[in-house]
Amino acid sequence: MHIQIVMDLTGDTRHEFDPDDTASVASAKARFSELALKGFRAVELGKHGEPGKLLTEFNREAEQVLFIPQLQAYARIGAGVLGGFRASRFPGGAGHASAQSPPDSGATRAVRKV
Repeated sequence: MHIQIVMDLTGDTRHEFDPDDTASVASAKARFSELALKGFRAVELGKHGEPGKLLTEFNREAEQVLFIPQLQAYARIGAGVLGGFRASRFPGGAGHASAQSPPDSGATRAVRKV
């Protein structure tokens, strides 16, 4: 039995499939395509501590495939917060990104010259 492991906010869900069963492979391939369209990355896990391999298409021979969701930025626009900064701090409002810290944050950055 081969396995597809899907990571999400609640942990992981494991889906086993038999690479010799046509219906089982079709279901696993459909799951692969569905998750890829949602932005998940598929990684074939390496054996015996070897590095994994990024998959861009379904491989029925891959014994263990881990699906990792795409990282997303957190924004609460309705509450006036964008990525932890108040949207009003940005010159263009919530739709404008700025790399500077808010003036009242007290944030300092040490720079070390080598």
